[in-house]
Amino acid sequence: MALVIDRSVFLKASRCHKAAWLSMHSPGERNASPRTAYHYNQADLRNALIEVCGKGTHCFKEGEEFKQRIARTEAALGRGDTLLFDPMIEVEGMRISADVLVIENGCCKVMLVRAARGIKKRTRLAAAFMLETLNKRFPQVTIELAHVGNSIRISARQAHSEFIQFTDLTKHAEALRTEAQEILSRLKDLQQVADTPIVPIGPQCKNPYPCPFVQHCWGRLQNPRSVLHLTGNEGLEWELLKEGYEEMTEVPARRLQTPSQLKQVEAWRSQRAMIQLGELRNWYKKVQWPVAFLDFESFGPVFPIQQGMAPLQQLPFQFSVRRQEAQGEPFEVFHFLAKARDVNLHLLAESLLKALEEVASVVVYDAANERMILKQLKRLVPGIKESIDDAISKLVDIQEPFRNQWLYKDHMNGTSSLKKVIHAFSPENDYAQLEVSNGYEAATTFEEMLRTSDPIVKKRLGENLEQYCHQDTTAMVKLLRIMEAELSAQGSL
Repeated sequence: MALVIDRSVFLKASRCHKAAWLSMHSPGERNASPRTAYHYNQADLRNALIEVCGKGTHCFKEGEEFKQRIARTEAALGRGDTLLFDPMIEVEGMRISADVLVIENGCCKVMLVRAARGIKKRTRLAAAFMLETLNKRFPQVTIELAHVGNSIRISARQAHSEFIQFTDLTKHAEALRTEAQEILSRLKDLQQVADTPIVPIGPQCKNPYPCPFVQHCWGRLQNPRSVLHLTGNEGLEWELLKEGYEEMTEVPARRLQTPSQLKQVEAWRSQRAMIQLGELRNWYKKVQWPVAFLDFESFGPVFPIQQGMAPLQQLPFQFSVRRQEAQGEPFEVFHFLAKARDVNLHLLAESLLKALEEVASVVVYDAANERMILKQLKRLVPGIKESIDDAISKLVDIQEPFRNQWLYKDHMNGTSSLKKVIHAFSPENDYAQLEVSNGYEAATTFEEMLRTSDPIVKKRLGENLEQYCHQDTTAMVKLLRIMEAELSAQGSL
């Protein structure tokens, strides 16, 4: 069977030939990643672009194979159709797909959609691959990127088209064409290779994004003690691996470069919690009762929903609060989840301020993020400035002791994300058993909940979101109890 080079294979080859070979031989595996909130944004931007372009020929139908899409594209071109949506063209073993294809006076204009503001090198390199491929079919080719900028929504009736910007990528593609030709040349040689190429693992496994074949290649080096999980000083982990060190506990102190790395390795060796008593005690004094533990979840729609917002700006759609009037008393739980894409921020703010009324401390994880959301609410919802400012003044960041490593344990592995910290100190409170286990999945689940017409599915997704958000505030409560236990054991509480 002929192995086709498409954009995904091409981009993988730009960083690792083994990943490209595996991608050509295992197309199902590389396309197995679930939809994310980014994909929903991408679809929204693409649909808006189609509306801007007007009536054309649709070349793709859900569930079809590549060959059917290619056949429909070729039929449209053969008829002389000039505006094609979702076309796919195969030329000399290279396959390209686009969001829009325009034929004007023999010139082929390709339009790509990216639900983002900036233009990364991989986007420009992909454009070079498309230019190299399409020039074999069309004498003149231009490539244009449809994306969003920083325009602020000023009217509820503002059309989505007003937020779309167009950037000509043709010159960028031409500048990278030689590099693209070299990659294609290596790929065509790789097509003839029967066995998996031998490529040592290295920085290409992580950058510019995690490779989908890491599990295939890393083997035992995926374990949490691996030197590949050493924090900071990017590149040191690969040096240590070449020197024969596989686990952090094998690395001599002289080869470590920062205090954080020394603490990371020492924690794995000692298998005990490491505490800086004075700093932890001083932080704990900030927590006063009545106390509320607060967590927001947010999403970034490609087209701003609220007036005063820009594309991709984060908008809260959910919060969880656990409130305790005094130490030892039971918690009162508050929860809000938006029911529509046009989030009712007035209702969200009203529910939130009721939950936070007259508390002395508002405990959050990553105060910078929660403060940003609170300030956004203050800006978008009239009449709540004083109450929001009061809440902001009471924020206590429970991430601070873990970020500064005043309390540290092995499985944190140099990071202070809530999921890593709670797993290190309280594995039974792990997120692995949840249907939604991180903020990215929460944003995606919210999109899915809004878009489904099935009431049973909608209810289930809403329950998954509620469970996840409550898990965050439950984890914060658990971490405070862990700190109290450590301080008490040291006679400092």
